[in-house]
Amino acid sequence: MYVTLVSLMQQLARICVLIAGFLAFFTAPAYAQTTIRYTNSTDSAAGAITNTNTCSIAAAFQRDFVVTDSFTVGDVNLGTLLSHGDRDDIAIFLRSPAGTIVTAKVLTGGAANNYNVLLDDQAVTGIAAHTANDVATAATVVPPYQRTFSPANSLNASFAGQNSAGTWTLFICDFDNNGVAGGDGSTGTFFQADLFLTPPVPSADLSLSKTIDDATPPSKGTAVYTLTVTNNATSEVDANGVQVQDIFPTGVSFNSASGTGSFNPVTGIWNVGTVAIGTSVSIDLTVNIDVGPGGTITNSAQIVSSSAPDNDSTPNNGSTTEDDDDTATFTASGTRIAGTAQPLVCPAGTSIFDWDVRSWVPGSLNNDFFQAGVGNVNIALTTTTTYQPRGPTGTTPSPYLDNGAFTGGLTPAQNALTYAVDFADRQEIHEAIITFETPIAGAQFLLFDIDFTSNLFADQVTVVGQLNGVTVLPTITGGVTNFVNGNVVTGDVPNANTSADGNATVTFTQTIDTIRVIYGSDPVLSPVNPSGQTMSIHDITYCNPNADLSVTKISQIVADPVNGTNNPKAIPGATVRYCILINNQGGIAANNVTADDILLSNISYVADSLQSGSNCSGTLTSEDDDDDDDAETDPFSISYDPAASPRGTITGLADTLGPAESFAIIFQATVD
Repeated sequence: MYVTLVSLMQQLARICVLIAGFLAFFTAPAYAQTTIRYTNSTDSAAGAITNTNTCSIAAAFQRDFVVTDSFTVGDVNLGTLLSHGDRDDIAIFLRSPAGTIVTAKVLTGGAANNYNVLLDDQAVTGIAAHTANDVATAATVVPPYQRTFSPANSLNASFAGQNSAGTWTLFICDFDNNGVAGGDGSTGTFFQADLFLTPPVPSADLSLSKTIDDATPPSKGTAVYTLTVTNNATSEVDANGVQVQDIFPTGVSFNSASGTGSFNPVTGIWNVGTVAIGTSVSIDLTVNIDVGPGGTITNSAQIVSSSAPDNDSTPNNGSTTEDDDDTATFTASGTRIAGTAQPLVCPAGTSIFDWDVRSWVPGSLNNDFFQAGVGNVNIALTTTTTYQPRGPTGTTPSPYLDNGAFTGGLTPAQNALTYAVDFADRQEIHEAIITFETPIAGAQFLLFDIDFTSNLFADQVTVVGQLNGVTVLPTITGGVTNFVNGNVVTGDVPNANTSADGNATVTFTQTIDTIRVIYGSDPVLSPVNPSGQTMSIHDITYCNPNADLSVTKISQIVADPVNGTNNPKAIPGATVRYCILINNQGGIAANNVTADDILLSNISYVADSLQSGSNCSGTLTSEDDDDDDDAETDPFSISYDPAASPRGTITGLADTLGPAESFAIIFQATVD
């Protein structure tokens, strides 16, 4: 069986191969805790919770929890069940035996009725967001409570560390919705409250260090990373089941490991095992380096699992600032040469967005330009810092078009959009967003002056493309004074403003409608105050918009005569579901898109099984087998011709398939 695809605008198809992958996720463990519940289920008289002039202890409605157990409090949750006609009249307070009072709920909830809620500091949503009616009657059984929210003020932060023993008191005040007594007249009835106290879990204070034996290893050589996990002497328990994840970046690959535990180079997991109180364990990871001379590689690792909680860090939270993670950086030795950018291949030819024929009012931040064949091109600039004047006299407001101070080594010099910014810290950025009204099938442009000056700045530029909001990543080719890691180029060598050494070439090989150029500072190489920095965006050579069609065919065995639908096999009599997906990855619409699937002699079409849709698993439309489309209401047409081949031909037609749109043909067949 095979598929043919024809478009009257473009007779081009690429066969796409679907590759199934998997992701492994590591989550922090749940630590064993013993939670003790204390209940007060003494119902009040009907309407006993009523408007008061003040919320004093003497005036408020109250219920006590007498706790005879004595332990240090670690976690506190509070559940309350009561009826009330207007929940934003209710305020709830909890007092510990030590006399600490916490406001758990204030006057929130709108006009909703009743209160059936567990307050838990770990809940994502706060109680102020609760506006729905609750169920609360004398017959309502709790726990579990109907809803869980975090309290208005943290219970744990106020009570943790106190002794549990003594009388805990719940206070409930009833105001009107303006906080004034005697308002709307609604009252409430108390049914039950539960106080949940949890002793703290003994903790281990783990830390991780990561070092490299050579800060300037050969660009084609080896180096040794050393990972060390320490359980501080002040820890309360040994840490078991400790795991560290170290995923090597591009340019670094696994060679061998020696030391405590075992290392899996596929997952990057170092199975450390047990780290006793006051001890350290280490592993040496020898890696192969394949980086261009002068290339800088940063590699981070983090503790991702432990049997014991850690009070000052959280395993596997992606942090780079806690003591359970660390980073090592090296710069490959050797003489760096500028890379060679890949050619831009464009089936419909190229055009240039040329700054030499454009104007830009110095200091302006948003401009529209008409570009033949594309329509409007919008360029919007934003920054979290301030611009600096530049230009030949040093007084031209930035951003501006420059063809003298920053030339990228071009002869003769050409205009480029240039901006000078004053970054006060490593987090500040400048962003240029270039939007094309009509998607383009690829693009290539130069960035000028991406470099580094010690104790002043370290340029870092991230480039991201988009098509209909979906991320498209470019290939960046570095120069002599910068290095590339994925879609990020970082300056690490000084560059003259008029030299090509600081250039980086950005190449998009896929269709895009937006380019984002994010300018900032390297978080390691730059000083804390990077100060003034400048870069330029040169002309954009782009592929002329065109339709770009691809076809993918997938199959699924849905049943067989022996196993039915339970793990069916491709045996005679089995039913197979096919889906043919045609996608327009180009920048303009393709018209009259026709797809033919010629059935081979080993399968038979199942009558009236045709369906169409925009994808293989979404909303589908049933189709009849003939090619009479007078009654069709959907944008697609599918038919089956039994005489067109030995077993017939399936034909699908889409009148128009716009950019990023797809067309699915679904049918069933039996295996002969």
